[in-house]
Amino acid sequence: MREVLGFAQSGEISSGAWKADLRFDLLTTVAYFGINVNGNGSLVTSDTGYATWQSQPATDLINSAHAAGDRVVLTVKCFDNATIASVTGSEQNRQAAITNIIHQVGARSADGVNIDFEGTGSSVAASFTLFVRELRSGLWTQLPNAAYLTVDTYASAPSGGTMFDITHLSPYVDAFDVMAYDITLPRSSHAGPVAPLSGMTYADVNTVSAYLSLVPAAKLILGVPYYGYKWSVTQPTAQAPTTGTATAATYSDVQADLACASRLTQHWDSTFATPWATWWSPATNDPCGGNHNSWRELYYDTAASLGDKYDLVTARGLRGVGIWSLGYDSGYQDLWNEISLKLTVPSPVLTALPATEDTTSFTVSWSMPANSPSVAYYAVFAEEGTGPWVLWSNVTNSQDVTFFGFKGKQYGFWVEAFTADWRSSGGPVTPGAVTTVSPAAQSGMPFTSMYALDGYGVLHPASSPPLAPSGLWPGWNIARGLALDSTGEGGVVLDGWGGLHAVGDAAAVSGTSYWPGWDIARGVASVPGGTGGWVLDGWGTLHPFAFGSATPPPQPSSYTYWYGWDIARAVGAFSDGSGGVVLDDWGGIHPFTTGSAAASPATMSAYWHGWDIARAVTLLPGSTSIKFTGYVLDGWGGVHPFASKGTPMPSMSIGPRWPGVDAARSLVMLPQSTTMGYVVDNEGAFYPIGGAPAVIAPNSGVSRGTVRSAVAG
Repeated sequence: MREVLGFAQSGEISSGAWKADLRFDLLTTVAYFGINVNGNGSLVTSDTGYATWQSQPATDLINSAHAAGDRVVLTVKCFDNATIASVTGSEQNRQAAITNIIHQVGARSADGVNIDFEGTGSSVAASFTLFVRELRSGLWTQLPNAAYLTVDTYASAPSGGTMFDITHLSPYVDAFDVMAYDITLPRSSHAGPVAPLSGMTYADVNTVSAYLSLVPAAKLILGVPYYGYKWSVTQPTAQAPTTGTATAATYSDVQADLACASRLTQHWDSTFATPWATWWSPATNDPCGGNHNSWRELYYDTAASLGDKYDLVTARGLRGVGIWSLGYDSGYQDLWNEISLKLTVPSPVLTALPATEDTTSFTVSWSMPANSPSVAYYAVFAEEGTGPWVLWSNVTNSQDVTFFGFKGKQYGFWVEAFTADWRSSGGPVTPGAVTTVSPAAQSGMPFTSMYALDGYGVLHPASSPPLAPSGLWPGWNIARGLALDSTGEGGVVLDGWGGLHAVGDAAAVSGTSYWPGWDIARGVASVPGGTGGWVLDGWGTLHPFAFGSATPPPQPSSYTYWYGWDIARAVGAFSDGSGGVVLDDWGGIHPFTTGSAAASPATMSAYWHGWDIARAVTLLPGSTSIKFTGYVLDGWGGVHPFASKGTPMPSMSIGPRWPGVDAARSLVMLPQSTTMGYVVDNEGAFYPIGGAPAVIAPNSGVSRGTVRSAVAG
């Protein structure tokens, strides 16, 4: 399903009302509202928001949400200009706030943060953006699996003049929750709609269009109100003059007013696409208890008006909706029913699998329940044992996939269905089918595993099992390299700042260097035996790392270094671990060693002086510092051999070529083969060369041209 984010206020949690009010099957994210922040970055611990967050009812909420597959995020809030300026305006205060926020998320096993800072004017826009950027970095670094970050913004923000610089905030948030309500304010001189679909400057249609001119639809959550406003007015007409400030009425309150009101008239405004109502409130004996001695006028939302907003979300391909606030519809199901009708799809039913598989590749299939809407495509998720769910495949117009597993591993499966208008059946919860690959299973591929890495940190398997990542950066093209350990069942992803993030079964990584905020890391290679390897920076320096408690390989004693010149592009290790080669972006091959003896110089078959076109380097089995061979891949798909001086050049049949198109990204050789491998393009497709067998790459084409590297084990 689309994102359905709902705010749960502390009173809703502490009272226990959430147990009856919330539909976890229709929500995707619950935002606990919330904890206040002080100007010095400390959290306000003296109010009910903080106390409830630490309470057993909050623990019960978090556990219930997680059991249903929903996220829980902590809303950190501040509604005072001076405090916002203080907490975001100094590095000390920002870091204090970020440290405290991350601690709360981690301590309560939450899944991320929602920032609700509501100030006026643009004076803090720059410092607020910096705060969000640093919070994002802190979450990724310290809680990579709990780094979901949303920011609440105004409907008017794209027009400028607010504290929200949407364009510059966008790279650091998963989504903006646009507070597209209070369009008519309680103090307005005339009654009017709280959240009009159209007909006003900041109506939903206009607001969505303004945001989409600045950010992708996938980053936009349209906030919707579960409340209305009622005014005392001079006459019972549309948008009548008011005689005072409005009072808010939750959806449940609205139903009570409509049930008791005297001389009630209900209307539908086709321009605003919202209902409104008027009634007379006498000075005494008012059946609704108000005793206002005036006409009352109410603007509110119903399932029908909310459904029109949901249609807009679907039509414009937005991420989803944000509800303010959960529990405002207590006692009623019609608003939930509208979400179910407009934003959801039934879950596919997986076909049962045998308890044990005798081959490492097998078929996973499913079907849709009767009377389901038409499905455009499916997303298939797998979990290894009790590990996290990992996206395995997006499959168009098919109800089965060929899956590949590691020997001796148990796998569970979940399938998510999507309609053409981007409604979804929801993400993984309980496995729909489970099986175990026998330790003695037959393998049909000449490798253990093979993957492409896109810039967002996602691994795209090629006839290989999924590997769970420990670092993902949706929308941020920052991943730079991938290396596997000796088992082929784990490894590391390198980010542009030099961070190494374990994937699959790999142990935690130690060693290497880290350059926060500096995109200078360029490649990573593991040494034979998989105990560790080297990270390559753009200037040519090599930084050792180790898996777990293993000893990292030695620091190379000799290597080419280009001070201040970002020209190094890739690194490969010799088969005996004595060193390797560095590739520069012109195609130059530069051997390095870890011992006292220098490596033999390289003879190259291609070199492009001044042209940044070299993309990958691969060393062939048996390569040592004295005798080595390999290939360089250029961006057009050309494969060019090289060898140590005096060693014959290797040869390989020609692979795919894209003359004039910089599409090739990696060259992967089959283990122990000197002739067979794959050219990988920037969409993650694997093209066999030298007689290598065809592979299934279930996610090729979904990474929007960001694939950076590939590797086989």
